[in-house]
Amino acid sequence: MATRSRPLARHDCGVALYAPTPKVASYRVVWTDPFSGKRPNRRYPTREMADEAFESTVAYVKAARAKVGPAPVTRGGPPTIDDLFAAVERRWAQKGVTTRYIEKRQGIYRTWVKPTLGTMAVHEWGSTDEHCIAVLASAKAAGRAPATIQNIGALLRLMVTVAHKAGLLPRTMQPMDDVDYVAARAADDEAAVYVPPSERPSTEMVDALSDAFDARGQKDGRKWLGQMPRVAGYTGPRLGELTSLRPVDVDEERQGVMVATAWTFSVADGAEQKAPKNGRRRFVLLPRSLFVEVLARAKEIETDHGPYALLYPGPKGPFEPFTEAELRRVFEPAARAAGWECHPDTVSPKGKRQKGRPVIPWRNLRQHAATWLHEVAGFEWVDVSRTLGHASVAFTQARYVRPASDAEARNREALAAL
Repeated sequence: MATRSRPLARHDCGVALYAPTPKVASYRVVWTDPFSGKRPNRRYPTREMADEAFESTVAYVKAARAKVGPAPVTRGGPPTIDDLFAAVERRWAQKGVTTRYIEKRQGIYRTWVKPTLGTMAVHEWGSTDEHCIAVLASAKAAGRAPATIQNIGALLRLMVTVAHKAGLLPRTMQPMDDVDYVAARAADDEAAVYVPPSERPSTEMVDALSDAFDARGQKDGRKWLGQMPRVAGYTGPRLGELTSLRPVDVDEERQGVMVATAWTFSVADGAEQKAPKNGRRRFVLLPRSLFVEVLARAKEIETDHGPYALLYPGPKGPFEPFTEAELRRVFEPAARAAGWECHPDTVSPKGKRQKGRPVIPWRNLRQHAATWLHEVAGFEWVDVSRTLGHASVAFTQARYVRPASDAEARNREALAAL
């Protein structure tokens, strides 16, 4: 009668490590999952890998037995990635994170993480980095920008942290180890990567877009409409900051505007005025010719609606801001009329033909402002950084100073005469 093989190692929580046998030429880690009652049997080619798996499984089973953590088990099985993300949402709510921030991360989860990982058990997800790599690879294959890749990776990293703290994943399991998802990080909460000229509108493009906005404004009675791309393209306020400007923010003596507030939008809360990004309340100088236009607009709106009405209101009234969708309905046809390159037209699932969006989006007017202020207006980089409201001048230079430029040759020439 055959005798049952004795394990090489066994823990009180029920995890056992078995040596290879004549029938099974692998090391095996066997345990009973406290959530599902199933008895997994994982195989490993080397003793080193098996020992590591044994230790991490012991940690998982102990934590699972203690039922530690906020993630509820509602399906009679082990907690899934969907359960883990629900725990992350509760963590945000407890910490008072803004609704806008949460909605953006929910969109990232629904679009990139859930389709691949949603029903996967947390323990299975944490056993390898392949699953996280697959999520990021899908976003890269779709051509998403580095900042989007960073946001996806940051969300996955946060989920790992919550899983560890909740005891749903032993700390020996690190599914984001060696997963490359971000360039050198900056305090601006964006990817501090160089923005090539091909991704910035040229001065000619900014002027052509402004003319197209002017033409649209003449037709619908908003003669000031062309000021929006001019202010954005030559001084760089973000959309929420630009549409938050009021007559009281315009300083005739100093010939500029005070960027003191910015609009944020969320599905739950609608439009709210808050401090600008990074808390960078700042005074922004305008080119003289542009300031004359803005000052005239400020006096007109103050006469009609008072000093706290919006300089550039949306279509709903003098105190209601442009939403991103409302601006898009003006920007996209204007960009096409201005000759900006656009993506190919598409057909919706319902068979409706949709015009291709401009390759360079509205927000990249800010990229033009950064280089124009430095290269044409002669601003030092520290002044460009302050004008744009960046967290640091290092971030500004990382974005707009070309890496491996001709600096060495230029400096050698300068030193040759000394």
